[in-house]
Amino acid sequence: MTLTTTNSIDDPQFTGSITVRTGARLHFGPLACGASAGRAFGGIGLMVDRPGMALRVRPAKEECYRQASEPQIARIRQVRSAWELLRTTSAEAAVARQPLEWQVDIAPVEHAGFGSGTQFSLAAAMALEQMARSDQSREMTGIVPLSLAQLTGRGKRSAIGLNGFLQGGFLVDGGRFPGPGIGALAAAVRLPDAWRFVLIRPTQGEFGLCGERERAVFDSLPSMSETLADRLCRITLMQILPAIHTGDCTEFRAGLAEFGQRVGAFFAGVQGGIFASPAIRELAQRCPTLASFFVQSSWGPTVAIPCGSAAEAVAAVQTLRRLSLAAPFTIDIAEPLNCGATVSRE
Repeated sequence: MTLTTTNSIDDPQFTGSITVRTGARLHFGPLACGASAGRAFGGIGLMVDRPGMALRVRPAKEECYRQASEPQIARIRQVRSAWELLRTTSAEAAVARQPLEWQVDIAPVEHAGFGSGTQFSLAAAMALEQMARSDQSREMTGIVPLSLAQLTGRGKRSAIGLNGFLQGGFLVDGGRFPGPGIGALAAAVRLPDAWRFVLIRPTQGEFGLCGERERAVFDSLPSMSETLADRLCRITLMQILPAIHTGDCTEFRAGLAEFGQRVGAFFAGVQGGIFASPAIRELAQRCPTLASFFVQSSWGPTVAIPCGSAAEAVAAVQTLRRLSLAAPFTIDIAEPLNCGATVSRE
């Protein structure tokens, strides 16, 4: 997490702003689901630089929101309410009383597999955390995942987005025991800077599961077999992580593709197939070579193709366009984000 500073919020003349910037979270699925004993959920995922998010906050005469959607406003209010209950120092109380202007400079499409709700809530919480800090010249210390989870209500099934916000990179969530708390961070690895991820998202109004529908699905799912959970863990430990360490994108891509296929098969009954999006399923049939590398993020509809270089990513995009398969999709090339969110003050 990087912090730059020019002002102090404690200054009564302070009229500047705090901007929190982060990227997007790709989540490739859990390591266990519905386990009867031991840790449950867990999972693997990573952070990419786009589609990015930037939330700007400044003191105001009255609370107001600019360029914010209704769900984003609701998340800000939820974080504000949690702040008032959980933060008790004089500086924190001052922040709770201070009317603020919240401006969303950029944000990903919601419910598309980018973890935008979690990243947005964390950005709002981090802005409040920064406003309450008297020593603005240091890098942030004492900001722990559990603290942010309490403020945002995030991380109940997966802590990938939470830890990704704080440090970026490729992350392995080791799952959590029943009861309160968040998943244990089992591994955090820097991705090779040269790697790229081609992101393919349908543009016809398809959205992934969320909210009550998502909770109902998890409540209704059967437990993942130990055989499947063991295989997912083996792929992660014996193939994906070593491939990152050695910079072998071919091996990484193969391991991630198998992981995604196995997780997709487990969820196929509730999402309609290996991939949740009908448009992505059709694309996979029309372009089977590239589709063999597809891996869905969260409930979709976005899928990603890992590439070992920018040139390889450009070639993949050109193939899609040459085959006239790109028209109903938004296609982007993202870079690994190997650092946490940044905070700047102006």
